[in-house]
Amino acid sequence: MNIEMNKKQIMKFIALRVADELVAGTLNNLGVGIPTMVSQFVAPEKNIWLHGENGVISIGKAAFEVIERTNAQATDKTDDDDLVDSEGNSKSLTPGTCFFDTSTSFGIIRGGHLHTTVLGTMEVAENGDIANYMVPGKLLAGMGGGMDLCVGAKRVIIAATHTNKGKPKLLKHCNLPLTAVGAANMVVTEMGVFDIKDGHFVVREYNSNYTLEEIQNNTEAQLVIPKDVKTMDARYFEEAMKES
Repeated sequence: MNIEMNKKQIMKFIALRVADELVAGTLNNLGVGIPTMVSQFVAPEKNIWLHGENGVISIGKAAFEVIERTNAQATDKTDDDDLVDSEGNSKSLTPGTCFFDTSTSFGIIRGGHLHTTVLGTMEVAENGDIANYMVPGKLLAGMGGGMDLCVGAKRVIIAATHTNKGKPKLLKHCNLPLTAVGAANMVVTEMGVFDIKDGHFVVREYNSNYTLEEIQNNTEAQLVIPKDVKTMDARYFEEAMKES
């Protein structure tokens, strides 16, 4: 099987796989970009609690189409324009939602109460270094709460495309200013799932649309490939290819 996914399908594919990494009954934080989409694919029965840096716990899931539209164009009346996620997308209230001030919100983060944070990145190194907030000479949104999330959460998952304009994101060493040192525990891209262990990217699963050689050719760092490495479940690909 060698079928190319478009950008929208790639984002959905990654978000679907990351959603299965969230542990039932835990409090988690989702960053900007692909991470925001993860909330759509979390199974309700897992009772996953989502934390927002703006002072809310248990935000409702986002419609996938919101990536393509502005809040002003939204037609889903169940969403509340005064309740937004990290990207400014309108959200809906769910039972048990609570609100608090920013100092309490960052107290939750810095106090180690988040089980997992999911972040996008521009670069991630094989030792877990993350660079996700600044490109010299370009105006970007800035670090936000990324620095706190990287050191405050018990686990940091990177959800990002494998390359940027053909250039690898999984590197030996980050070239951009760091958000955090040695913080990432795993990376999920359209090419596979990579655990960061002992200073290396260890391939846990790979997308069978790519060969292991192709994945290595798109990765600057040397991958560790266990003999029992598995292919990713076909359902992620099948769901990603469906019309959203």
